[in-house]
Amino acid sequence: MEFSARLREQRIIAGFTQQQVAEKIGVDTTTYAHYESGHRKPDIAKLQTLCSIFNISIEEDFPLVHTVAYPSELLNTLSETKEQVTSELAALELKRKTLSSHDILWETRFLLDKLKAAIDPVQKVWMDTFAAAEKDTTSSEKGIMRYHPEDWHLLSESLNLQDRVIDFIFSDPQKRTD
Repeated sequence: MEFSARLREQRIIAGFTQQQVAEKIGVDTTTYAHYESGHRKPDIAKLQTLCSIFNISIEEDFPLVHTVAYPSELLNTLSETKEQVTSELAALELKRKTLSSHDILWETRFLLDKLKAAIDPVQKVWMDTFAAAEKDTTSSEKGIMRYHPEDWHLLSESLNLQDRVIDFIFSDPQKRTD
């Protein structure tokens, strides 16, 4: 069943008018009517509110929502690696003036390799989930990707750390103000 028909069905089962639901989710009636007609789709926050109003599960009742589920061991490895690399980069920054360019490149290469080994499997889960959503043939509609903010935040911080390591390679130790 298409998203729009499923949404209409859930509203009717709950005994609400389009106007009542629109008011509950903070949109005008025309916008909500577009959701039910298939001309528009709600964002993930509105969809979560709709599920709450109708007392239904987002994954079970709206299968076009694909939640990125990272295995906890991947997230634990990424978190531990991020902490290790952060600590090792801080130590490297302290001894930078005593290291040759070759040593700096060598040391940072190991940091980047560690990060890459931890980041790549997490990014692969994201890409695999995204690819599955794109290939979903049970509906003519495109899926909505959903992720847990704390997981995405960890990945984002790790990618930013990767950038910091790269920036460190090219920073001039003479311009540092310690």
